[in-house]
Amino acid sequence: MLNKVALITGAFRAIGHHLARHLYLQGYHLILLARDAQALASFAATLDPARICTPWLLRAPDAQGIKVTTLCPDVVDTDMVQGSGLTLNEMLSSEDICRAVDFVMSLSPAAVVEQLTIGRQYRPRKPA
Repeated sequence: MLNKVALITGAFRAIGHHLARHLYLQGYHLILLARDAQALASFAATLDPARICTPWLLRAPDAQGIKVTTLCPDVVDTDMVQGSGLTLNEMLSSEDICRAVDFVMSLSPAAVVEQLTIGRQYRPRKPA
């Protein structure tokens, strides 16, 4: 049986957290990395340990074939953009990122996406 495996960096907050939860709900086994080990451990504790691998564990789910991508999103509506001055209509949503990753993962095993850049539409601001 072929397991779907995703490596998520920055998995305890913002885009990484949303993407990790999304892929987990899609049935993926996750390898989670983050700078804050305690926050990552708290998040990982909410998931099935049989499907999660964190840096301090020595086991990992079996995987056959890995699709590697670099995801380069523009401004995404997460806690990390507080104070940016942008409105929700000027930012990408976490769901946009999840849908883009779903698309990449749906491609044939022969397909590799080296870089996925997702930008926002530029809307000129009206002078105050």
